[in-house]
Amino acid sequence: MFSSKDEHVKKLEKGIENLEKKMNRNFMRINDSLQTITDVITKMQEENKGLKNDRDFLIEKHKEIMRSVETESRLVKEMKEKLVEPARKELKEDVELFRTAVGEAFSHGKKEELFDMVMKSGKVKMRDAARKLNVHEMQIETWAQDMEKSGLIDVFEAGRDTEIRKKSR
Repeated sequence: MFSSKDEHVKKLEKGIENLEKKMNRNFMRINDSLQTITDVITKMQEENKGLKNDRDFLIEKHKEIMRSVETESRLVKEMKEKLVEPARKELKEDVELFRTAVGEAFSHGKKEELFDMVMKSGKVKMRDAARKLNVHEMQIETWAQDMEKSGLIDVFEAGRDTEIRKKSR
């Protein structure tokens, strides 16, 4: 096969030399890969630090907002208790007072109209007076009783047709 021992040694040495070259190339590739991995890891660590800083910043902002919301909620609650509710009660009382005053003024005007109707015609049926004044018959009855007590008119029960009459002298 081999012509000489030297030839065989040379061929083996050449094979060893080729294997060493291949190993060196592979080591260089491995080193390049390791350097790339190292660069990627370094970059990821830097990005991670940035993300942690962003996260910490956002957490602090969130805490500030939550404290602000709690403060606003407390303020809103206090404002409701100290300002809105008392004002609401006062307004409600004022509205009731206004309604009463308007009702009395309205009633007084209608009550005067009822008295005028009785004085002009001499007598008026409660049902007709309620229709003309656009109020309930019970209201006419109440006004008639008030005027009767004051001695201004007489009320006569005539079954269903109660009459309000001019006071006879």
